[in-house]
Amino acid sequence: MDNNHEKIRQQIDEEIAILEQRLFTLRAQRNRLAPIFRLPVEIMSDIFLFAHCGMWPKVPLALGSVSREWREIVLDLPDLWTRIDGDLKLKYIPEYITRSRQNPLEICR
Repeated sequence: MDNNHEKIRQQIDEEIAILEQRLFTLRAQRNRLAPIFRLPVEIMSDIFLFAHCGMWPKVPLALGSVSREWREIVLDLPDLWTRIDGDLKLKYIPEYITRSRQNPLEICR
C-alpha cells in the first residue's frame, strides 16, 4: 500500500510541476502586454544605459533579472558591464569582465 501511495504522490508532484510551468508561461505572456515591452529595443537600451549612469553599478544584475527580454538587452550592452562596484560579490567579477567585451573597466567604491 505504501508503494501505491508513493506512486500517487509522484504523479501529483509531476502534475504540479506541469501546472507550475504553465503558470510561469502565462505570467510571462501577461507581462509582455505591459506598455514597457512595446518600446523598441533601442529605446530600452538607452534607458538601461541612463540608469547605469546613475552611479549604480549593479544595474545589469537587477535589470537582467526582470524578464527574458530585458536579460537579452542587458547581455547585448557591454557598456552596462564596465563599472565594478567594490561591494560586488567576487563571483560576478569574471562575468562583468567578459560581458564588458574589452571596454575599459571602472572600479567604484
